[in-house]
Amino acid sequence: MWTLCLSFLATTIGSFVAEEPPAKALVADDECGVQDGCALNALQRRGAAMVDELVSCETASANSHCGRAIHWAKTHGIHQHPRWYPGLTSQSSDAEFQSVIHHSKPSDCPMPCTAHEESSCHDTKPGESCFNDIGWAKAKGIHEHPDWYPGLTSSSSVSEFQAQVHAKRPDKCPKPCEKAAAPVTP
Repeated sequence: MWTLCLSFLATTIGSFVAEEPPAKALVADDECGVQDGCALNALQRRGAAMVDELVSCETASANSHCGRAIHWAKTHGIHQHPRWYPGLTSQSSDAEFQSVIHHSKPSDCPMPCTAHEESSCHDTKPGESCFNDIGWAKAKGIHEHPDWYPGLTSSSSVSEFQAQVHAKRPDKCPKPCEKAAAPVTP
């Protein structure tokens, strides 16, 4: 009997220890699901992480590990795996590539200091991950979760959706260039 109880406790404790840390789960998860307050908590954690990134930044040198990763991404990765680099082209800046690499694998590249400059923008296009996410948001998300898109309707422009997604999740969509796309305050 005691053996059975100890086995149960070991299994239960082991499952708690083996769970993925919340920050790691947040990166892997696009949306929260049905938990109350989950989206707000996720955005608050993401915002705290972005504050840390703004305080600590570094522009990669060409001969660093990050610099070599950027070079590979611009010359090979963008062509072999375009979905890994949403909103980027082979002509995008090194800082834009560094930012995408940092968000997917922070140990490979630090956050570039120029990643949050206002001059950096890109209007999403068909075939890009951001464009696909916005298509879902306009067709389904706005109806299933209207609170995720305050101030928007299904007839809002792609640029308006992109501005709001960028404001909440800059890793999913770049800042749109269109002048009409002022970020909507969540």
